Amino acid sequence: MLAIVETNLQFKRTPTRRSRTNRIIIHHSASADVSAATIHQWHLNQGWLGIGYHYVIRSNGMIERGRPENSIGSHSGPSGNGDSIGIVLAGNFQTSIPTVAQMKSLVELIKDLRSRYGNLKVIGHKDVMATACPGARFPWLELRARLEEKDMLAKLKLDTQVNLPDVNVVMEGKAIDKSVILNVDGKDTTYIPAVVLRDIGMGVTWDGTAKTVIIER
Repeated sequence: MLAIVETNLQFKRTPTRRSRTNRIIIHHSASADVSAATIHQWHLNQGWLGIGYHYVIRSNGMIERGRPENSIGSHSGPSGNGDSIGIVLAGNFQTSIPTVAQMKSLVELIKDLRSRYGNLKVIGHKDVMATACPGARFPWLELRARLEEKDMLAKLKLDTQVNLPDVNVVMEGKAIDKSVILNVDGKDTTYIPAVVLRDIGMGVTWDGTAKTVIIER
């Protein structure tokens, strides 16, 4: 069973129950590691009912309860709040990447929610509002791969056998010969092992606009 830290936060009034749940919206706190209780106080200070997110994932992977899961959140504006569950990861992913423990907990939490609500769509705050949240360095490709139970870059067979000639690979700001890192086992269907790279301190992200795999520390 998924371990959730019950925070027993007190709201100004009982949050309104959500009538439908269609998606999960991911955020970053844009701060150092921070607790649900601290975010709760931030949001109270803004005149809100209390914390707007349903879950907070700390840098050590601990999952803390925020707003009641079955209630309407306050995390994504009118276009996002009404049918979503909001999950915030503590950290600033404009300048860093989530910890390995955070990504593990995020995947487990999403899988748990999907087991109860169906195959919920997973999007970012930026997909419903004009914001950078959850940050330019949030590893979407890795998340999608993990949710598909493949610790590889999501189904991108980046080699000569696939019709993706315009895909680029950039490591620490430099374009590299993709065959060096993509054909690591000499087969035609090699994937970049994103999780392995992360475990040795490398971040792996996918820039869909530029069709570029970005690898950096």
